[in-house]
Amino acid sequence: MQETHEQLRGMVESVTFQNPENGFAVLTLADESGDLVCVVGPLAGSTPGEQLTLLGRYVEHAAYGRQFEAVACAYRMPESETAILKYLGSGVLPGIGPALARRIVKAFGEESLEMLATKPEELAKVPGINRAKALE
Repeated sequence: MQETHEQLRGMVESVTFQNPENGFAVLTLADESGDLVCVVGPLAGSTPGEQLTLLGRYVEHAAYGRQFEAVACAYRMPESETAILKYLGSGVLPGIGPALARRIVKAFGEESLEMLATKPEELAKVPGINRAKALE
């Protein structure tokens, strides 16, 4: 008998646990309706603010309750200002913490990741970033 899977989409709110050796992770995902869902599975490298599309099923764990057990995952870069702020503020990029992430998103909004990738010299317009740091 073939097992059926559901699709779950949402934004990573927080990462509770990651095992870099086998890729297993436990995270909290805000689904498309805003509900928080505990997700477990092969989700190594997941970062707050990332958008995920997961394939899996809901299971009832004896100690931890209802969880979504993912068997496959597709990552999408964050698109909204809120998601970009969470992503940048998570420490995913060296030298950018929560405070600097707020200033970058305030300056560039939903274009923040595009600026980082294609026009890093523009970051010098953000308070606290000089031209040399912007081009690192």
